[in-house]
Amino acid sequence: MEHIAQVREILAALLPSADAQWKITRLCHEEDGAPYDVWRIDAGEKRWILKKAKEYEYEVYTSFFPKS
Repeated sequence: MEHIAQVREILAALLPSADAQWKITRLCHEEDGAPYDVWRIDAGEKRWILKKAKEYEYEVYTSFFPKS
């Protein structure tokens, strides 16, 4: 549950004027059902996926995705 509280804090910081009626679901591996650091956030018609990134992933993502 500590992770859920941290996700709520992140959402409140990113979306301070948004309705706090978010449904937060921690996703699990399909293979064994073990939870991992990915959460689905549902808020009415909107949905987000948040993933706890490892330090090296920022560099990978910035080099992989084109800059706009």
